[in-house]
Amino acid sequence: MADLYAGEKLRRPANVGGRTQEDEDENEESESSPFDRLVQLVHENDELLVEFQLVRAQASAAMRYLARPGSSSRIAGLWLDRLRVRRQKVLDRWDQNHRQLWALGLLDRPEG
Repeated sequence: MADLYAGEKLRRPANVGGRTQEDEDENEESESSPFDRLVQLVHENDELLVEFQLVRAQASAAMRYLARPGSSSRIAGLWLDRLRVRRQKVLDRWDQNHRQLWALGLLDRPEG
């Protein structure tokens, strides 16, 4: 069964002690070792890669739909706009992860 709280849209409600999921996330990050954080970031980047590939596949499907006779350019345009936003969110999060890796000294900054 999928975790309903895995995405950006839903946050876990406060637990019995009154702590929110955000409090727990901050606590986990502060207590984790650089290796643990590396594992978390690599795992998240793997998930982001899957999401990026899904967005690309859906964009290709939208373009194929648009090429069909009688297709609605408005529908395809709205679909592609939505996919552009999703793509940018994935790229922004990927960039944030790499900045964290650089800050931890676990990844060399690219030249230039």
